[in-house]
Amino acid sequence: MAAKAGINYRFGGPAAGVRPSLPHKAPAITAYDWTGLYVGGHTGWASAERNFHATSFAGIENIVMPPFAQKSNGFVGGGQVGFNRQAGNWVVGLEADVSGANLGATTSVESNQSGSFTYNVEVDWTATLVGRVGYAWERWMAYGKGGGALMRETYGLTAPVRGIRNDAHATRAGWTVGAGIENAFLGNWSWKAEYNFMRFDSTTTISNTSTLSNSAGIPVETNLDIHAVKLGVNYRLGNYGVVAKY
Repeated sequence: MAAKAGINYRFGGPAAGVRPSLPHKAPAITAYDWTGLYVGGHTGWASAERNFHATSFAGIENIVMPPFAQKSNGFVGGGQVGFNRQAGNWVVGLEADVSGANLGATTSVESNQSGSFTYNVEVDWTATLVGRVGYAWERWMAYGKGGGALMRETYGLTAPVRGIRNDAHATRAGWTVGAGIENAFLGNWSWKAEYNFMRFDSTTTISNTSTLSNSAGIPVETNLDIHAVKLGVNYRLGNYGVVAKY
């Protein structure tokens, strides 16, 4: 029968008293679920360019004016409402918005024989109804949009013939396309930045009639392009839309 005592030296491995580290799972990546109804507001800057063609005013001294263009820029602001549906990273939706506008310009043009005609034109408001398609990752979404547009203009005219002219109003239909990016920054709140182009290229005849009952209007044909850059915020109704992705 024998009893032994000894000492060993272990080559490599952890130092004495240090517990080996255990493998661990990477932390979950938090993503945002964009599905649901939302409402919001926006403000921005826009520019408008319209082309005029005034017809020959037979019976009104045979007045003829050359075609001319008019440019304006100013602020826009309003609200939007929409709905998103997300499948994987793709988001599709429908959005409607209305913007009040401060887009006015004044242009004077010389006629062939009766002096200068001055047009003061204001864009009163625009509205759109668009479809959106976006690609989402984490808390971001990039999207494109396109659909129909409406706008309302007010035309003021100062003319050297047949008395004071009444303002004329026109509501016109067109189309719009755009692109933007949106970020969910706090709970159900998100901010967005986007570019919009609107075209109203179906020519509309505007006639500023005279305050004199026996005087005909002076017609002008015009079309319009609008470029707008907008910043906005949205509030998503319902549950806070965050999910974990592993």
